[in-house]
Amino acid sequence: MRHHILLATILAAASPAAAQTAVGVSVGASVPTVAGLGTGVHVAGSIERSVMEALSIRADVGFAWLSDAGGPHTAVRPLNANVDIAYKLQRGGWFPYVTGGIGFYRYSATFRSAVLLDPKLRADLIALGLDPTSASIKENESGVGANIGGGIEVAMTARIAVVGDVRYHRVGSFGVVAPYNGSFVSASAGFKRYF
Repeated sequence: MRHHILLATILAAASPAAAQTAVGVSVGASVPTVAGLGTGVHVAGSIERSVMEALSIRADVGFAWLSDAGGPHTAVRPLNANVDIAYKLQRGGWFPYVTGGIGFYRYSATFRSAVLLDPKLRADLIALGLDPTSASIKENESGVGANIGGGIEVAMTARIAVVGDVRYHRVGSFGVVAPYNGSFVSASAGFKRYF
């Protein structure tokens, strides 16, 4: 019984809730919500500011490397910059949370060289002013999207927390020549440092 009280006291002292600002990094996976694009690595960084004890505003930037499983692209690379609101609950040293927000999404895609032999695609590329005989062709497009999700923070010390986060990113279609839906789910784990 005394060990449980001691552990609860240590976790309460380790609670990062009193801290106001935090920076974090995470690594995980991005899973596209449509067929044709393959799962890839997702890397993100964030800065967060508490506005109330359970409410904070977070700005984050993420980058992913998605494979195009059998599609016209060698790779699709989404970059996102979001502003989110997070609502946290405290359960000892555990902080489950829900989050959501809006952001800017930029997709960069490179076409496979074999696809450039397709007569229709070649005609589309020429109509766009691109050279279908080049070694590779990149296409970039940007748009606005939204995300919603949740996760958990586990306080390791008064200033350090381990974080697990899952989010659904709702984004429209990208690509002029070979369109694809840009929505994806990201699942990541990382660390957060409070100041």
